[in-house]
Amino acid sequence: MVANAPELRFADAGDERLAPLSFDEPDVHIWRTSEGAVVAYGYQRGGFCWMHWPRLATYRFASSDAFVTAFPQEGRRSDAIRDTYRRSVLPMVLQALGLEAMHASAIAVEAGVVAFAARSKTGKSTVAFGLSCRGFSQWADDSVVFRGAGDAHEAVPLAFNVRLRPESSTLLGSERRSGPRRVEGARRPPAGPAPIAGICLLERLREQSDRSIVIRHLPPEEAFPAVLTHAHVFNPFDVERRKRMMETYLGLVAGVPVYEVRFEANPSQFSELLDAIGNVVTTGFVDRVREVSMAL
Repeated sequence: MVANAPELRFADAGDERLAPLSFDEPDVHIWRTSEGAVVAYGYQRGGFCWMHWPRLATYRFASSDAFVTAFPQEGRRSDAIRDTYRRSVLPMVLQALGLEAMHASAIAVEAGVVAFAARSKTGKSTVAFGLSCRGFSQWADDSVVFRGAGDAHEAVPLAFNVRLRPESSTLLGSERRSGPRRVEGARRPPAGPAPIAGICLLERLREQSDRSIVIRHLPPEEAFPAVLTHAHVFNPFDVERRKRMMETYLGLVAGVPVYEVRFEANPSQFSELLDAIGNVVTTGFVDRVREVSMAL
């Protein structure tokens, strides 16, 4: 885990709970699904940051607090609250406290961590899990947290849950049978931080193409806005914090290769997609491997 990362605790009778604010407050940040449904919303009040997940729990945290405190909604199970904390709340907390967090899955290669950033339901978790069935070590399932300055960027280890949709589990059936056995569920955090070796931006092909998989290396000026789309931000109204975040992402795309991977949503070609991405992560970062080796 990240050094000094806050741990989850459940509120007791002595904890003061702030009633969730309404959506129309001017400094409330709302997180929505791609269809526009509200997932959660956050704000700062009374010296604390708050994240409210409707019908689940409200989470409270601050830089001076060693814990993230959960205030459960009546009747909600603690395992669901813990899962949401690990999967979604902790990365946002760490971003608010000074690190950066990207909506991405990831694997580990010789050079470091390769992140797969994408919109929800594109297939980033499926790709990372599929590659783990082929012998790669999975680093993250839904969020990659990192720190950086200039060209040096380091992914920090977090425990995570592997969670696949039913259609993804079906799609991965042949990969599970042909490769090392992998199971869904909780994973221990990696042993320690690792450099970010590269980023693959996954996107479904929407236009007609003579190829079902199109992979292109992006120059930094294209990579920056594309990667920034997947950045987590707790408080978009904090101008200074946003400035630091932008500077970190500018350094990130200048220092690591970024590939755009567009593909057809065709289950019969999933193995071919893993072949293509596997080739990128083992050969497309050769220069990065050489640079890291020289630095060591």
